Amino acid sequence: MRPAIRVAIGIGLPVVFWFGFFATTRLVPDEPTARAPVNFVHYDIYQLYYPSLDRYFDELAHGRVPLWDPDRAVGYPAMGSHLFGIFYPLNAAFLFTSVGVGLSITCLLHFLLAIWGTTRLARGMRIGRFGAAVAGVGYAFSGFLVMSLWHPSLFNAVATAPLVAAIGDRWARKGGLGRAATFGVAVGVQFLAGYAQGTFFLLYALTPWLAFRAIRRAGVAGTLRGRVPQAIVAGALAVATSAVVVLPARDVAARSIRPPARLALDQVHPAGPLTPNAWAASVLDPRRGIPGPDASAEAPAHYYFRGFPYVGLVVLLLALAAPSLSRRRVLAFALLGTAAIAIGLAFGSAGKLFPTAHALVPTLDWFRFPRRFLAIAAIAIALACGLAADGLRRRSTRRVAGLGSLAAVALALSALAASVQAPPGLWPIVAGVGAATVALAAAVRAERRAVATAGAIALVTAIAADAFHRHTNWVLHPSADPAPFSELEEERAFLRENAGLDRVYLQRYGGKVRTYLPAKAGLIDGYATCHDYEALTLVRYERFLATIRDGSPDTALGFAGNQPLFLTAHMYANSRLMDWMGVRYFVVEKGNWRETEVASLPAKDGDGTLLRRVFTGPIASVFENPHRLPRARFVDRVRVVPNESGVIPAMLDPTLAPHTTAVLESPLPLPEPTGAASSATCRIVDYAPSRVVIDVECGAPGVVVLTDQFDPGWRATLDGEHASIVRADYLFRGVRIPEAGRHRIEMTYAPTSFRLGAWLGAFGLVGWVVALAIGRRRR
Repeated sequence: MRPAIRVAIGIGLPVVFWFGFFATTRLVPDEPTARAPVNFVHYDIYQLYYPSLDRYFDELAHGRVPLWDPDRAVGYPAMGSHLFGIFYPLNAAFLFTSVGVGLSITCLLHFLLAIWGTTRLARGMRIGRFGAAVAGVGYAFSGFLVMSLWHPSLFNAVATAPLVAAIGDRWARKGGLGRAATFGVAVGVQFLAGYAQGTFFLLYALTPWLAFRAIRRAGVAGTLRGRVPQAIVAGALAVATSAVVVLPARDVAARSIRPPARLALDQVHPAGPLTPNAWAASVLDPRRGIPGPDASAEAPAHYYFRGFPYVGLVVLLLALAAPSLSRRRVLAFALLGTAAIAIGLAFGSAGKLFPTAHALVPTLDWFRFPRRFLAIAAIAIALACGLAADGLRRRSTRRVAGLGSLAAVALALSALAASVQAPPGLWPIVAGVGAATVALAAAVRAERRAVATAGAIALVTAIAADAFHRHTNWVLHPSADPAPFSELEEERAFLRENAGLDRVYLQRYGGKVRTYLPAKAGLIDGYATCHDYEALTLVRYERFLATIRDGSPDTALGFAGNQPLFLTAHMYANSRLMDWMGVRYFVVEKGNWRETEVASLPAKDGDGTLLRRVFTGPIASVFENPHRLPRARFVDRVRVVPNESGVIPAMLDPTLAPHTTAVLESPLPLPEPTGAASSATCRIVDYAPSRVVIDVECGAPGVVVLTDQFDPGWRATLDGEHASIVRADYLFRGVRIPEAGRHRIEMTYAPTSFRLGAWLGAFGLVGWVVALAIGRRRR
């Protein structure tokens, strides 16, 4: 076959199937009742990636690095959540187009990279072109890759994993400083994609393989003398290239509820473990036992993992037959062994292997989801499948017997699955397996090139069709629906018009409204919220919310910042903390029992109700809190509480007047209060994500408190001179005003971790170019 034809088939077939996925799916189902189970699985694509990518890449397109996000979690370091690939080169499409189109472009690009990378890795293992192509398509259409579409950073990381492995394999075989540097930069760029867990898991599997390849080619002495120093260079360049996101994320993680290297074994499955039974069921059919839209909330444990283990019956059976169909039995058993180990690790604490690895393997106690080891299993199985397909084309002995056994096993498994309440759509798979077997038999027995080519195309088509049929009903993508957040239109219009800089709280509950309320509403509509979903939420913020919910900052914290703050009767005693956060509006679904309670909560002064209804929309009611504190205020009194645990109780003290008093954890030199706070003015004149300007006019010294979350990366000037920012009211930022008069405070955010990471990134790119030049010169 001519190279041009091979390229056309290699690109055209994946593209056709790719758009076939999206031509038959929608992001949001037509019926609202169908949203609950869909959103449970595909939560992140709606309320995490879609609004975040929209906001952050819009900032980049306007020449601003999104370092701070003021519209969620009372302020949050945006670079601490590194999932969005802000500096990942292959996400450049987001700079020029909408999020939906950008996701389509980047996902299709990574889909093709998954095929090409797996093909190159297989060729490096001396698998023939046909087998390498089968391996590429087998991995690209595997359940793990396809079902990762709702998690773009994970998808990008696992899609590029075979290409990174191929670059590393080439370096291990041939050596050279330039190849080592390229491998290091490739690892660093994969980190920039936004999902560190995928890169770490790849390195776990790749390290022993690269060591084996290097020793086999260069010997032990040659490896120690040549490859090891080159590996150090590669590691340094990987760290430098990724530092611009890794260092800020590490800085935030150290202050989060889930700091690195402290995840206990019983915390690694926040959404339920992947059990061997669930894995076995998904291997045969990813939809078996999965509840439909009308099912009850009591879903089986593997509901969250549906489709991930599925690699396709054709791919799996070819992989299992690889030791008998290929003469390279050592490689076949090595690949199958790698897959078996990865699957064993994916079971986490539900299996026997992961608990031991969790205690022994460095960095393994950083990550919550062992099931993502299935990506390594999918790569190994695809390569073994390619090895088997290559063996079928090369060998003449036992070919008919092997194909006959393969067909018999495929049909037996399909019949077995159909007999245990498998969905009706299973029978097209039975036909597909049979057709693939016949096509493969024709390909390997054919003497004419045209017939062999047709058989090869039929096999690849059967693999893709198998995966397409299994996953098409579950693959969701924002570009399929132009209005993923179409709920609460009137209510949102009211908030956009009236909220200003005041904060909004949207009651989180399992009602009719699912896609908009829970998390990133501030990012979607551009107003500040006091709550958020964030895996690396900061400890103080989470404890503050825990006090509102449970009455104590010492309550057990979850695995992600997602505190439900139902402002109802049992939280009435702690509702004052909502005033300190400056929460003006509460949005509650109409007809919900909580709406009745919110409307009837008595005011603290005994006059009227705590909140007043100011807007009633078709779906939700909006209540206003008249007792809130302003976003910026001047106080001339401070109460010093030297220990962190005593600050919140002091804030709840009914004798403390928050309009004139701030609670600090270290003393400030202030004179005796004169009552000047009541006549002082404090006005925010410029508010941007990473810059705030406040004008204050006061008749005495005092403190200006901005109810935005404190972070050590913030710097301040007072009338052009450096001023220190102190932590005030447990969460927020305060600046001392030393004398009466008119003053201007300017706060800017430029954390050291980001600046250092940017310099290291530039150093990494320069180091890569230098290493390439040196390596080429030596050759």
